[in-house]
Amino acid sequence: PQKRNITLHAVSHHPLSMKRNTIRNSFMDAEKISSGDEEEAHSISIVDTLYRSNGYRTSDLTVETKEIAPKETSPKSGILCLDYVSEDVCKLIRNYVRKSKLNIRVVFLPGRKLRSIFCASRP
Repeated sequence: PQKRNITLHAVSHHPLSMKRNTIRNSFMDAEKISSGDEEEAHSISIVDTLYRSNGYRTSDLTVETKEIAPKETSPKSGILCLDYVSEDVCKLIRNYVRKSKLNIRVVFLPGRKLRSIFCASRP
């Protein structure tokens, strides 16, 4: 499925939704590129091994690969980009935006790594 065995680690500083989508897409790709049942089982075992070696549990790897129906929403007038802090903070902000009926899309970006903060020559 992948040339390189590189993926997000289970304890990385990324939103849970991004990790779920990465897992789901990897399994869907493994199914799509396989030509037969035997090749599909082999591809899925490679993906499964990759995620287990990156700290994911069995419960994290049981994903549904059903088609997701597009949501009927009005087009958003703007995008609000914020640093990712935690899942709880993300939920609070998204719920506040939804309840306030603000016409914006909230995007959470991975925060800066400590290495880049401490080693930066400029603030």
